[in-house]
Amino acid sequence: MCWGSPAGAWKRCPSRAEKMMKNTFFSVSMPVHNAAKYLEEAIRSVLNQDYDRFELILVDDHSVDESPAICEAWRKKHPEKIKVVASELKGSLWARRECIHHSAGDFLFVMDSDDTLCDPEALKKWDEVIRRTDCDLLIFKETEETKPLFRNWPEDAVIEGPDRVLLYEEFAAMGDLNPLWNKTFRRDLIDPDDTPYRQHAWLSHGTDFYQSIAVVSAAKRVALLDRKCYDYRVTPGSITHRYNPEMFRTALALIERRRELAATWSPQPPDLEQKLKACALQEFCTVLNKLRRTDLPFPEKQKIYEAIRLSAPFREGVSEKRRLPAAKRTIVSLLQAKQYRLLDRLLSLAP
Repeated sequence: MCWGSPAGAWKRCPSRAEKMMKNTFFSVSMPVHNAAKYLEEAIRSVLNQDYDRFELILVDDHSVDESPAICEAWRKKHPEKIKVVASELKGSLWARRECIHHSAGDFLFVMDSDDTLCDPEALKKWDEVIRRTDCDLLIFKETEETKPLFRNWPEDAVIEGPDRVLLYEEFAAMGDLNPLWNKTFRRDLIDPDDTPYRQHAWLSHGTDFYQSIAVVSAAKRVALLDRKCYDYRVTPGSITHRYNPEMFRTALALIERRRELAATWSPQPPDLEQKLKACALQEFCTVLNKLRRTDLPFPEKQKIYEAIRLSAPFREGVSEKRRLPAAKRTIVSLLQAKQYRLLDRLLSLAP
């Protein structure tokens, strides 16, 4: 039995012979929401791979631009490779879940529809590393070649057993593991329960993190690839870079998500409780960073500042503000002291 029903049920897994007939080892998928400007470039970067054992799944998340027409046009050109589906619920968290529901491959890769696979041999190299290491999770570079893959990680390593604490340390420090698009993973790492994803379909940001932390927490053997495979595009006005009224509520949900999954980690990082408190403060700093880009009047912003200050995660976390970078420590201190106008001015001056 395997995961795959949009209704949240289990269904029969394709046999190995069926998979070979489909020629599918990787399921590459993209949630698509009003992505017409960059969508074709993203699709081409997958179809131009020097590798054939993949499928491409395009999940339209209620787009109102030309994205659905673009998806359908490419499906007609490559019906043997491309599947187009519509997301049942609105929001990028559920769209990513739909990507997984409709995947048939052994390994899954979920990318953004405005990004590209910059290495035409990425899938071939992933296949090679997966077979050589027998990993269930592969993490690769998506940044400049000179930057280390992750802090204090051995390059091209295989991490398993007690060394998995390195993975957990990254999440406990809000490190480089949040995205889904810097990893490919075996389908059996996916949590089969749809319930939390349906309940949190409204999340305004952090939807990569919400799925990624579950995948990493379930991984037993992790391979690291010191090779840039992916180009992440910073798109002004995207959900990642703009304020949304649900952001405070989203921050609370992400704080709880990190706590729930951290409870399953073994071994646990040292000082985990203190690190989780510091993570909560950083989540609130993310909300404030996005809030400063709005034209909300100060009285409306002040309500949000006050809600954050009075929240339990903030009040419990201030004792760990020393763990934050200097700029964020200042923000937390101003919030704690109810210096809202000074805080608002400071945020407005940030680059």
